[in-house]
Amino acid sequence: MVLSQLVHHNSIIMNKEDILKRFPNMVVPKGINKDQFIDYALERLKDYEKIHAELGKESDRGCILLGVSYIDSLLEKLLKSKLYGSNKHLKKLFESYGPLSTFSSKIGIAYSLQLIHQTDFDNIEILRTIRNKFGHSFDIFNFGDIAVSSLIGKIVIDGPTDISNRDKVIDVIALTCGRLEYQIL
Repeated sequence: MVLSQLVHHNSIIMNKEDILKRFPNMVVPKGINKDQFIDYALERLKDYEKIHAELGKESDRGCILLGVSYIDSLLEKLLKSKLYGSNKHLKKLFESYGPLSTFSSKIGIAYSLQLIHQTDFDNIEILRTIRNKFGHSFDIFNFGDIAVSSLIGKIVIDGPTDISNRDKVIDVIALTCGRLEYQIL
């Protein structure tokens, strides 16, 4: 289910039955009831709209850097909510040389602890690779470049696939953020 995509295409679905009909194979976070997730998602539709709108204002570079930064911060919150230890101990885990200081390590441990689904893991890894391409180069890239477009083509989302690379990136960021926020509750 790609709620941000529904907003983008001006076909907002407002009830559970419409969502189930349109997205019969949607992936929900592990251990979460599909009906509860849909209820939560419907409540959060405005947040998806905000994420979509904010990322839509950015250049491709700004979009991927900002979006992945948000996912990174949500992964940290999720991990802190599941790990044991004092605030001081947890802070050390995520500090500059701590074992969970990198985006990659947060992705890996979240997946290994089964806090994120395989599809989210794969999509976040793709977003991380794209972010690194944009963030660690002075070259000018956009989502239409062959190497970047090839990576975006590997992103898996539910719903219509006839959307631009930019919309696909924004949609997967918004959806991933929603799933992570739901897990933090």
